[in-house]
Amino acid sequence: DFAIGNPPYQENVENREEQPPVYHLFYDASFAISPRVTLISPARFLFDAGKTPSEWNKKMLKDEHLKVAAYYPNSREVFPSVEIKGGVAIIYRDALMNYGAIDQFIPNDVVRTILNKVMLDSFKPLASIVFSNTSYKYSELFYAENKDFSARVSGGSSRYLSSSAFDKFPEVFLENAPQEGQYAKIIGRKDNQRRFFYFKEEYLNPPDNYEKYKVFMSSSNGSGTFGEALTPPFLGFPKDGATETFISIGNFDSKNEASNLIKYITTKFLRLLLSTKKVTQGNKNNKVWTNVPLQDFTDQSDINWNVSVDEIDRQLYKKYGLDSKEIDFIESHVKEMK
Repeated sequence: DFAIGNPPYQENVENREEQPPVYHLFYDASFAISPRVTLISPARFLFDAGKTPSEWNKKMLKDEHLKVAAYYPNSREVFPSVEIKGGVAIIYRDALMNYGAIDQFIPNDVVRTILNKVMLDSFKPLASIVFSNTSYKYSELFYAENKDFSARVSGGSSRYLSSSAFDKFPEVFLENAPQEGQYAKIIGRKDNQRRFFYFKEEYLNPPDNYEKYKVFMSSSNGSGTFGEALTPPFLGFPKDGATETFISIGNFDSKNEASNLIKYITTKFLRLLLSTKKVTQGNKNNKVWTNVPLQDFTDQSDINWNVSVDEIDRQLYKKYGLDSKEIDFIESHVKEMK
């Protein structure tokens, strides 16, 4: 009559930093053998986050027979010796009952009302100008002119500028730009420090914002704690690129627009909405930015960007019609960024 359990959460693959999840397979198997199932598992899938397939996440969120019986954002409340990013959830499914689809899991009622006010018909997501951490890729010429390079890398590291690119290919990532030829400035990390090296443009297959102003942010940022402060973003200039250590946001004609975006990212308003999707340190793609509204960052904006971040927050609260209870929640639950 029932399938009840705490399934294994991930495989243990040798020499692999991020272990692949398996708990979603146990959900599917349990649903196949019983009409009533309750399992405890990582909750990341409820936010369409983590390593479980996005299509599976969406299938679960659309399942009208499924509901969240309990959610613990701090996994140590359940498993004292284990930290599980994104918390854990107890899921109940009854094939004979219709609970209505979860669609978007927002565990806090105040946050849900704020999001409803933000996501009106005119809503456009900031996600539309977010470029993932694998956007800067190698061109075909890169390997054609350097025949032995392909033996140094495998998997994704052979396609895009991985975090280890500076160490893997020291011959072509140069500290000083040569006098002849066109070179990109690639930002990454080396020896535990942010560094940049020059790289032949011909070897690069860049995204659309390569020749524009943009903002760079660490692709692993914070821990996923609700309302946390983030590692500060920084300005990217035309012909700046990055390894997978960073994502880029924006495709701007002016430095001023990119600077205004940095102020926006620093607001408490944005980081509250970001926390509705970002429940781990992962900041690698645009999915976590889908609940954040895009703003006009030009001088014609309905937001005056030439004031303090606190004052920008107050403008955003007014723009989206937040009441005093909602404003107090943001001010008390979202940390200030310097």
